[in-house]
Amino acid sequence: MRQHSLGRWALIVAISGAALSATSLGCRPAPAPAPAKLTPKDIVAQSKPAIVRIEATGDRVGTGFVVADNVIATNLHVVAGASEIVAITLDQSRLPVTSVVNLDPDRDLALLLVAPALPLPSLRLGDSALMAAGDSVLAIGNPLGVLDYTVSDGLV
Repeated sequence: MRQHSLGRWALIVAISGAALSATSLGCRPAPAPAPAKLTPKDIVAQSKPAIVRIEATGDRVGTGFVVADNVIATNLHVVAGASEIVAITLDQSRLPVTSVVNLDPDRDLALLLVAPALPLPSLRLGDSALMAAGDSVLAIGNPLGVLDYTVSDGLV
């Protein structure tokens, strides 16, 4: 069973700008344009396919997101002690969790492995150490199992 380290993670979704290169004539390259600023609507549209609803025995519901290689990150309190866990994708595909890859009780995190028929889109993880008080953040999820794919904004 593969083990994945659970460091301090922050979900960062960004579009990088294309840098211009110097020509063979020795011209100085133009400065790279700043990355395009994404609107919350853009971020949701790009992220939503990688976000899943987690259902665990005991009527527990939460949110997870695909991080890589069919591994889903979610909250430990949603899946702790559950005998069955299912990840439900945006298209309503039900993916039984085949194993719990790793747990981090101090951060309330669990990594779950699923075996989908087709590869799942994943979100790019960033470094939470690069975040600072006052930075904008978005939360996309399934709060209380009542509202699917809701979006809330806030500040660190």
